[in-house]
This record gives sequence, C-alpha cells and structure tokens, in this order.
Amino acid sequence: MTKVHYNEFIRKGKEFDISGNYHEAINCFKEAANSEHDDGQALWKWGNTLYHKAGIKQNQDKLDCFIETRKKYEEANRKKSADAYMLTDWAGAICHISNITADVKLFKDVFEKVEKATKMKPARAHAYAFIRWGTALYQLGNIKQKVELFEEAFKKFEIARGMEPNNGYCFFKWGIALLNLTRIKEDKKSLFKEAAECFKKSKMDILEILVYLDETDREYIINL
Repeated sequence: MTKVHYNEFIRKGKEFDISGNYHEAINCFKEAANSEHDDGQALWKWGNTLYHKAGIKQNQDKLDCFIETRKKYEEANRKKSADAYMLTDWAGAICHISNITADVKLFKDVFEKVEKATKMKPARAHAYAFIRWGTALYQLGNIKQKVELFEEAFKKFEIARGMEPNNGYCFFKWGIALLNLTRIKEDKKSLFKEAAECFKKSKMDILEILVYLDETDREYIINL
C-alpha cells in the first residue's frame, strides 16, 4: 500500500465515522492499520470509532464495545506512545467499563492516565483531560456514594474552566455531576439550580441535554 492509499483510507474512515457508518469506518481503519505506513494512528481512529459505536449500544453489547475499544488503544500505544488526547480517550474507555461492571479497581488506571495526560503534549488537550478526570471522580462517587469524590470532581472541572472558560462540554459534564450528587445529598433544590446554570453556560440545546437525563431530572430542570 502506498502512503497516498494509506492516507485515503484514514480520510474515508474519518468521514464514515462522522456520518455514523461505523462498519465502513472500521473497515477503512483496519486496512490502514495493516499498512507499513501506520504509526498507530489507524488503530487509535479504529478505537475512537468503536468508542462512538458503543454509545448506541446497550447492556452487554455496550460493554463488549468498550472492551474492544480499550484493546485498540493498547495496540496503538504499542506502535506509538500515546499523547495527551490519546491517553484521555483511553482513560474514558476504561471509565465506561468500570461504570458498567462497577469494578472500582479500574479507576486507579483511569486516574493514572488522565493525570499523566495533564502533563503531556499537546497542551491544548489538558482541559479535556481535566474534564475526563472530573467525570471519572464523580462516577466513582456514584458507586461509592461519597460526597467527597464529587467535591474533587468539581475542582477538576474548575481547573478545566480556568483553561478554557468557554468550553461547553466542561459545563455540561459539571451539570451532570451535580444532578448525580442529588442522589446522595439532601440539598437537592440548590443542586438542581446549580446544574441548570451549568447547562445554560454549556450553550447546548436544551433538548440535546434532556436526552441524557432521567425522567425526574428532566422534570426538575424544565420547571426551574
């Protein structure tokens, strides 16, 4: 395979991934990964597509997809050491596995990867890493039912906001964390108001946000 053909497979794979045609995207990245020109990029893209595919799966299929995602990131890392973005995505896949399986031991690996990512290049990925770190902390807080872990998560979101004040994804995740905290803390009304403010700052469409909420949370947010 020539370098031109390799680049074409990568380009087409990315286009298929964006359009939601994950089957064809994976086929393209698979072809590219077999090329002598691949330095791990195709495997990382393959892993990202599996990550996206997992988002539309349920139950065991979702878990299987994230496990396969993790394997692809590991394969890519053996070809070329992960950068900050790659480590953060890798941590995200492991975090999803730990959530689904309630295996808290996996969080140690997640925290090690995101902490390392915050000290690596490219620097523009650092806010993303802190958001992932905060997300993992509140998800562990859900499992362990510990308010302290949520408080640590909010500190990470605050750091990310300091780096990128207009990062809507940060505010969205912050809002979701606040809603999750209402499950274990008494001051629910105040938390719902804070979450609503975060969602407003995220500048996401309200209908897009409501898709991620359960019936009780949707009712509170709509009526605020």
